[in-house]
Amino acid sequence: MAEQDRENCEARTDMEDKKGKYKWLIILAACAAAVLVTGVCLYWGERDAFGGKQHEIKEAENETEISEGAEQKWTEDEIAAVERTLKKRYGDGLERVSAETEEKITVVTFRLPDIRMAGNSFYFQVKSSSESFDNFLFQLMKNDARRFFKGKGRFFGLYGPDDGAMYDADDERWDTERHPGETDQLYVSCYREDDIETCAADIADWLFYAAEDKRYFLQNGMTEGKESDPFRNIWIITPKSHYRMNIGEAVEKITTASWEEVQRAVARAIVNLDGGYHIWEMEDSAAIEGEESEDNAFSEEKFFECYQGDYEKECELFDGRVSYRMVVMDAAAGSRWYGLLKSEDRGLSWDMVSDSPFGGDMGMGIDFTFLDEELGFATLSHNGGDEADLYVTENGGESYQRAVIQGLEVTLEDGYLYNPYDFPQMPYEEDGKLYVLCGQGADGDYAGGDAAGMALYESTDGGHTFTYKEIRKGEEK
Repeated sequence: MAEQDRENCEARTDMEDKKGKYKWLIILAACAAAVLVTGVCLYWGERDAFGGKQHEIKEAENETEISEGAEQKWTEDEIAAVERTLKKRYGDGLERVSAETEEKITVVTFRLPDIRMAGNSFYFQVKSSSESFDNFLFQLMKNDARRFFKGKGRFFGLYGPDDGAMYDADDERWDTERHPGETDQLYVSCYREDDIETCAADIADWLFYAAEDKRYFLQNGMTEGKESDPFRNIWIITPKSHYRMNIGEAVEKITTASWEEVQRAVARAIVNLDGGYHIWEMEDSAAIEGEESEDNAFSEEKFFECYQGDYEKECELFDGRVSYRMVVMDAAAGSRWYGLLKSEDRGLSWDMVSDSPFGGDMGMGIDFTFLDEELGFATLSHNGGDEADLYVTENGGESYQRAVIQGLEVTLEDGYLYNPYDFPQMPYEEDGKLYVLCGQGADGDYAGGDAAGMALYESTDGGHTFTYKEIRKGEEK
C-alpha cells in the first residue's frame, strides 16, 4: 500500500512539472504572438501613413533610386525623408531651397555646391510625380555644359524634343534655379565636313570633363544605357539639318578607354548619322552631284533671273568702280551659305564670281574686304556672333582658304585654358605686312572686353598664318 502511494505521488509530481513547462511555453508563445501582431500593426500603420500613397522612400545606406509613384502631395515628414535620401546620394552639401504644392504635386527644389567652381551652386527639382522625379543629372549636365562649351567657343544650346525648339546658351532655360527643363537635351554645332574630327574631339573632351564628376554615375547611370539619360544623347547641328546622336558607345568606353578611342567612336557616330544625305556623306563628290536633280542644280542664269539686288555685305575698290557683294545662297538652322558677286561698272551689272567661295562652309553672319582685285579676306561668324573664322583669297574671291590664327590662351580661375580673342576684324596692310585685330565677339567680357583692348596678330605669308604680337588698347592701331 505504501509502495502504491509513493508511485501515485511521483506521478502527480511529474504531471505538475509538465504542466509548469507547458505553462511557460504557452506564456512565451503568447508573448511572441503579441510582438508579431504589434510589428504587423506598426508596419501597416506606417505603410498606410507613408507608403500607402504608392510612394516609398527607401533610406537604406546603399539606396540609389527614389521610387516613382502616383501624383500625390507630400507631407513635411515625407519631404524630410526625401532630403535625407538625397544627402546620402549627393552629399551633405545639399540644401533644401523651397517646396511648393500645386494641386496634387509637390515640387521640392534643392541646391548643391558646384564642385568645379567654389562659391557657385546649381539647382535641381524633385517631384511627387511619375513624370519627372529627380532631374539632378539633367541640371548637372546643364551646369557643366554651359561652362565647358563657352570655353570651347562652339555653338551649343538645348534642344526640346517636345516642341522642336532650340534654346541657345543665353536663353533663360539654362537657368537651373527657375527652369528645370526635364526633357531637353544638349546640342552642339559642327559646321563643315572638315569639322568632323574637331567636333568629335570637342565632344570627347566634354565626356571626359563631365565624367570627372563621379555623380554622373549615381543615377540614370550611363552604364545602364538608358535613352532618357541626357548625358548619352547629343543633338548634332549640321548646315543641312540636325540629328540626335546616341553617344552610348563612347560613353561606355570612358571608364576604360583612351581619349583617342572615345574620339574615334564619336566621329564614327557622327559619320553614320541617319537622315539621308548631309554634308558628311563619305561619298565621291562627283557621284553626289550626279544624284542631284536638274531642278536642284545651281544655274547662274536662273539666279540672275530672280536676283532683286539684295545682299548681306558689300565692298568697293577704286572709288566704287569695282564692287563686290556677298549674297545668301541658302540657309539652315540659323546659318547661311554665301555667294560672291562682282561688278566692274559701278553696280550697273553683276557677275557671279563663285556660288560657293567657302567650299560649303557656312556662318551666321559675314564680313569681307579686298585689298586689291586678287587679295581679300572674309570672316564667317558663329555662335550668335560670339566667335568667327577668318578666310583669305588670292584669286579674287573664286575660292577662300581658312587662315590660321595662332591664338593667345589665358587661364581662368578654375584652371581652364581658352582663347577669349576669337573674333577677327578685317586685316589691313601696314609697312608691307598684314595685321589683324581680334576681339572677343558678342560674349566678350574677359578683362573688360573689346573696349579695354584687342589682340594684334601679324602675318608674313600673305595672310595665311597670323602670329600674336600684343594687346592693343581701344581703337589704337
